[in-house]
Amino acid sequence: MMFSSALFNSLNGQSSPNTWCYDNWSKEKDEVFELAKKQDKFVFLFIGYSECKFCGGQVNPLFADPANGLAEKVADKFVPWAYRSIQNSANIANIPDEYIKKLSLLVREKNGGTSIFPWFVMIDPAQPDSIFKWIERAKLDVATNSLLNILQDFIAIDLLAESSLKWHEVMYDVFELAKKEKKHILKLVGKGSSLNSQKTIQQLNKDPLKQILEKNFILWFSDDDCGCSISSSPAEPTKTLPIMSIFNSYIPDKPLEELIGVQDDKKLEEILLKYTVSNEKFLIDEIYVRGNTLYISNQTQKEQITIFSLTGQRLASVSKNDLSISIDASSFPKGILIIQSSAGWSAKFLLP
Repeated sequence: MMFSSALFNSLNGQSSPNTWCYDNWSKEKDEVFELAKKQDKFVFLFIGYSECKFCGGQVNPLFADPANGLAEKVADKFVPWAYRSIQNSANIANIPDEYIKKLSLLVREKNGGTSIFPWFVMIDPAQPDSIFKWIERAKLDVATNSLLNILQDFIAIDLLAESSLKWHEVMYDVFELAKKEKKHILKLVGKGSSLNSQKTIQQLNKDPLKQILEKNFILWFSDDDCGCSISSSPAEPTKTLPIMSIFNSYIPDKPLEELIGVQDDKKLEEILLKYTVSNEKFLIDEIYVRGNTLYISNQTQKEQITIFSLTGQRLASVSKNDLSISIDASSFPKGILIIQSSAGWSAKFLLP
């Protein structure tokens, strides 16, 4: 809503393109940081100088232009904040806002003691006195088209950049590798601008979780940068990132586990240990029911599966031509049923 309102104002002459960020982005620190914590986002701070021709002639107009989508992307990923300094970068010590002054001195220090407004800073609201990422004038002073590309690259945060674990992003490759190595799959849905996703990546890269994952799982990452997968329908509540799911390599349709949000270390360790390679019952034979669907997974590729009631009534007979199969059980009677395979095995299962 913040972006839509700002865009409406700018189109109706209520905001000059030369001061767009100052006019339309939040100005109060406490409000910005509170909102960032609530929305699981970084703070995106733009610090400019009131007399800076580059700020007013190139940077602000770039965000004011709805055609490039830059302002919309920033508002979606971050909580934007703009500070318009009346002091240039040579007079940072005279900036009246103590927090902005402190942050500006930190940026100058990181740039070897020299810097010129404007600059952009990303801040974790839980660590307000440190800088997660920044970019300053020396890298921005280019043609407008290049400036757009630079800023687009800047707001794209690679969640896996600091991860020492091996992550895969192609679904087919993940499941084929898991079958080959007889492992389960851990899928992580997250995004770089999500604070909770960042925390989870750090958590998974520490022992004992890191050791368990390296030995027992194929890791699958799905970038939720567009926010499309965190809510399956308008009627359902939004799921908090990150989302972790554990899959059997032969049953891609339904996860064995789904964990939403940041998890307790001990709880996560206990869940992962249920699906280790030494736990053969999970890797060789699985029979379970989810909703009205019966899932069968084993090492036999071709067999005839027949379902009976306890009284001997034949309920269904289907050909299984792969290592797994899903069977519609909506017409089966509730209670204990029997599976018989042409490969010579049989089993009982409960249809609740």
